[in-house]
Amino acid sequence: SNVYPTSCVRGVVPEESIWIEVKPGDRILLCSDGLYDRCSDEEILSVFHELDATSDILNKLQSLAKGHGGKDNVTCLLITFHMVRDEKRV
Repeated sequence: SNVYPTSCVRGVVPEESIWIEVKPGDRILLCSDGLYDRCSDEEILSVFHELDATSDILNKLQSLAKGHGGKDNVTCLLITFHMVRDEKRV
């Protein structure tokens, strides 16, 4: 799976759409400033390398942010892409 450390949108909405090619196993993390203001990209990526289960990753990220003194809410959404079988519909 690929890791796209694209914090290029840290609080900024791009004027143009960003298209990326994803494969099964790729993940995209959408999060609030409660996470990215408190944790570096490297810390966030290390959690993805350390853990696999979605709930474990999200819990660890929230703990990290709070451990860095975060008083704001920490909202995270993790999207995981899976293979879709091509099934014919009758």
